Amino acid sequence: MTRPPLPDANPATDEAGATPVLAPEVPVIELRNVSFSFGGHSVLTEVSLSIPKGEIFGVMGMSGCGKSTLLKLIMGLLRPDDGDIRVKGRSIIGLHEPELNEVRRTLGMCFQYAALFDSMTVGENVAFGLYRHTRLSRGEVTDIVADCLDRVGMTGSEALYPSELSGGMRKRVGIARALALQPEVMLYDEPSSGLDPIVASVIDGLILHLADDLGVTSVVVSHHVRNLFAVADRVMMLHDRRVEQVASPEELQANGSEVVRQFVHGRPTGPIIV
Repeated sequence: MTRPPLPDANPATDEAGATPVLAPEVPVIELRNVSFSFGGHSVLTEVSLSIPKGEIFGVMGMSGCGKSTLLKLIMGLLRPDDGDIRVKGRSIIGLHEPELNEVRRTLGMCFQYAALFDSMTVGENVAFGLYRHTRLSRGEVTDIVADCLDRVGMTGSEALYPSELSGGMRKRVGIARALALQPEVMLYDEPSSGLDPIVASVIDGLILHLADDLGVTSVVVSHHVRNLFAVADRVMMLHDRRVEQVASPEELQANGSEVVRQFVHGRPTGPIIV
């Protein structure tokens, strides 16, 4: 599926109302010089990024480079040592838990291994957030669950348990659960991990479809280059705790740094030392 390029700004008018001008749109997700360390070990250093509405933004890098940590920082599950994190223009630094939960309601998190509750059915898993965070009736919840499962190609699976699902099916149920609260941003942690190439391509298509159909902004973390390049409008490479490069997949392939080229082509020799 081919997606049209994203506009850089919104049309507006000047004070006289005559000449059209371009007014920059507030980024949906923005990091400003964010640094984070754990146990005295630096994980991310002065990371900055800006993601406009509707973009599919990819994050790639070696295992342990801080990709999943980045998602946890955006969710407010971790707090940076330095820098600022903004969601829809609002800084989440220093927010108390009730305020953070308001922000989190706009973010849908899709975990690497789906993180479904084994003791709950598919329907109960998808409905979990709705019962916890809304006052919808049982009938309304049932309708939303059915709609979300239909969107991910899992119609009629409400009575199944996670143990009865394949890896790809569990991933899709995890996405349906994230969609149930109608998030404005979808965060995907290694959506292709552990899947065979065909099923991984199905998940790629689902990410594209949801972005186009629902207009959600997406952040996709992955070390699977081919899958990431198939869905992302732009990709950021993390290396040595810092941002190595941010560009479209086409530009990274044509003009990527030496680090990017080594990673993209899977070369054993180069600046990345394994």
